[in-house]
Amino acid sequence: MVERLAAVAEDDPQIDVVYGNYSPVTGSFFERCAALAYVPPMQERSGGRMRGPAIVSVLLRRSVWQSVGGFPDWRAAEDLEFMRRVEQAGFKIGWAPEATVWWQLRPDLWSTFKKFVLYSKHNAWAGQQRHWHHGLARQYFAWIIFLILAVLHSPWWALVPAIGYLGRVAKSIWIRREGRGILWALNPMQFLGVMVILLTIDLATFLGWIQSKFQSPGARQGVT
Repeated sequence: MVERLAAVAEDDPQIDVVYGNYSPVTGSFFERCAALAYVPPMQERSGGRMRGPAIVSVLLRRSVWQSVGGFPDWRAAEDLEFMRRVEQAGFKIGWAPEATVWWQLRPDLWSTFKKFVLYSKHNAWAGQQRHWHHGLARQYFAWIIFLILAVLHSPWWALVPAIGYLGRVAKSIWIRREGRGILWALNPMQFLGVMVILLTIDLATFLGWIQSKFQSPGARQGVT
């Protein structure tokens, strides 16, 4: 992997940072649904399709690290903040789609829930809610309004959040289909699995956000 990152840097001496690819390990049905729920979709980059940028597969000059001050002292989202600083500083970035790291996802719903509670809490402590929590909260706030209308006016209003959530699940699957057809995307068991995982992550997000308000960052748990 390092050789493939280095090859991109050697081809263009002006490049300061080279990002590689990462892919989830999807050996079980749950892992396949989890990948469709929250693993970022692949994008077209110079050299091919890949995921990233990600700090798990990167080669950078020491001057880049020193210029942006390294990672902030957070327990979550520190890699995202570091990469934002690199981009804002105007360093030249290269891409190495073949430099792939394999990501082992959580194997079941309970461990996924616990992981995202911790992610949510640490992201909130780091003041990164605008990148995750706020958008989700706005979405649910809008759906709650329609549910209130369903109670006070007509049950038909409840279709709006229901269709909205089903649309979110469908979009999550579709943008990650990687060339597979509509019949694959509409697999009912897969659709249900992705929906349950997304609901679980949403619940974990709100719980972690609430916990961040009542727990001290000094008692932080590690996030892996």
